[in-house]
Amino acid sequence: MDRWLRKGVLCSSLCVIAGCSGGGAGDPSPVIDPSNDPLAPYLKYQLLDAELQQQYKDLAYTPVDDLPKTGTASYGGIIRLLAELSSKQTELAGVLDVAIDFGAASFAGSATGFSDAQDRTYSGALDLDDGVLDLYADPNSTFRAFSDLVGTLDGQGYSIRINADLYGDFHGTYPLAFAGGVAGQATGTDVGDYLYGSFVAIQ
Repeated sequence: MDRWLRKGVLCSSLCVIAGCSGGGAGDPSPVIDPSNDPLAPYLKYQLLDAELQQQYKDLAYTPVDDLPKTGTASYGGIIRLLAELSSKQTELAGVLDVAIDFGAASFAGSATGFSDAQDRTYSGALDLDDGVLDLYADPNSTFRAFSDLVGTLDGQGYSIRINADLYGDFHGTYPLAFAGGVAGQATGTDVGDYLYGSFVAIQ
């Protein structure tokens, strides 16, 4: 895919996945550890994602002049994916951890602990590979963070191979939030097809 696509093309698809619910922006709180929550896995991911989406969605893009050009930052949050497998849509959600190196204009990370809408759990990880930052790009026309998102998620007798692009940007001061989307391919034990997704993570 063209990594330098304009934001409007991908963002229109992401609202369907993320929910794009309303709500004012507050001071984002640290993401809680989902493993400590008694709710079913997929439901707790949905609730955490909704809270994070509400907190970040009204935050403006971090201006170019306010983005750090040195130092590092760590972000944690939720990633949600929608895969078409054998003409069926499979919804997945997991925990996302991202390490940003502003000085090197790069980033890396992984997504783990996945569960689907039927509360089936998946082992394995999706890695953020070859992450690059364009810290001087105009956030109103393009994303400023790009990486591959690759890996295999293994369920009970079932696996999903994901090969996708991840697009992200920074929101708020510091910047507080790192959020964006995913687009690519998913291949399961059955024939696979497209994959879309969204994520939001905070410091």
